[in-house]
Amino acid sequence: MIHIIIIAAIVSFLNSWSASCQTKELKLVLKAVLKGDYILSNSDESHYFLVDVKLCNNTDSTCSFVAYSCETNLNLVVDYKPVVICSNMCGGNFTRRIEVKANQTFSIPVILKVDRYNDVIDKPIKIGLVLLKCDNFLEVFKLILRKREKGEDIIWSSPFFLDGFGQPYEIY
Repeated sequence: MIHIIIIAAIVSFLNSWSASCQTKELKLVLKAVLKGDYILSNSDESHYFLVDVKLCNNTDSTCSFVAYSCETNLNLVVDYKPVVICSNMCGGNFTRRIEVKANQTFSIPVILKVDRYNDVIDKPIKIGLVLLKCDNFLEVFKLILRKREKGEDIIWSSPFFLDGFGQPYEIY
């Protein structure tokens, strides 16, 4: 009898544990995870934050959008003006269609820059990703800027703080 109760308790615990680790809504989810913060030099007036932005496709279909190969961060927007997304310049920057299949995650490392003395620590911010769907790659730059300006076709992360704590590592 005690063995049955112990086995039932263990099964109940394992079921609740696995459900809490793997619960997914059937939709696209944007996550922004602060990885760390940096001051590059004492003479630099800026504070830098490394954020891992993840688009989780928890649907049964492929999500595709158009972005630049190096400056994918052009598709990103922050909801708080003092926070600036640093560009990733490269020589081979071209437009491309990005496809995130069902149950895949697309990850973009992003560096955010703020004035060191600007009070952003207690201000929750959100990062948005413009999901641009178009076939004319010549118009991508203008279309992304227009979507950002109008707030259209943007999926937003949950609010998070640039408090310097973050999650510097993950165990998978």
